[in-house]
Amino acid sequence: MKYERLLKQESFNQESFNKERRYRDETLNHYQKQINHTVSYIHKNLDKRLTLEELSDKAIMSPFHFQRVFKRVTGFGFREYIRNELLDKAAEKLKTTPAKIKDIQEAAHYDSPEVFSRAFKARFGLSPSKYRAEATVYQESSNFASHEYSEQSVNSCRQEYSNDFS
Repeated sequence: MKYERLLKQESFNQESFNKERRYRDETLNHYQKQINHTVSYIHKNLDKRLTLEELSDKAIMSPFHFQRVFKRVTGFGFREYIRNELLDKAAEKLKTTPAKIKDIQEAAHYDSPEVFSRAFKARFGLSPSKYRAEATVYQESSNFASHEYSEQSVNSCRQEYSNDFS
């Protein structure tokens, strides 16, 4: 909108417009690199309770500016982003490990089982225990199907093998 108004002005200089746009693009690229670096740091340190000050220091920004830039680049507030990553990690643990839900809840930095269950259900549509139960049923059925497939392959190979020597 600002650029459209400038283009309509008689005294507007196209060179200054291009210079301002290049500066804006360079700034956005710089912010994106800083936020990508911070996101990598978040993923490496999900087991810690990360603070706004710590993350804004990593991004070399003020806390206020970091929050605005992080949301603009990722589409999420930094706390929401961390919460989603922790819940995704908890969901993976529920599917792949026999760990107690309470241990998984604590690893996701939730002090209360009720709050963890509510947040998990909001994200995945199921309580942690139901999620685990459905994941287990799915894994068992997919293992069974792959077992059947490999049996079929073996029988098919046996048939071909016996036909070759008949």
